[in-house]
Amino acid sequence: MALRRISIAPATRPDPRYETTYQASRGGWFRAEPKPVPGTPKTNKAKGER
Repeated sequence: MALRRISIAPATRPDPRYETTYQASRGGWFRAEPKPVPGTPKTNKAKGER
């Protein structure tokens, strides 16, 4: 009986574009909000703040 070589691909990290988190207050799974980048100013241009 011949043995067959099985190639197993290494585990890869899931694509971050499709990461979701469970939010019970909203009723299900939703995309994770982007994390803030350290050093960026906290401004809200939509309200006209500087």
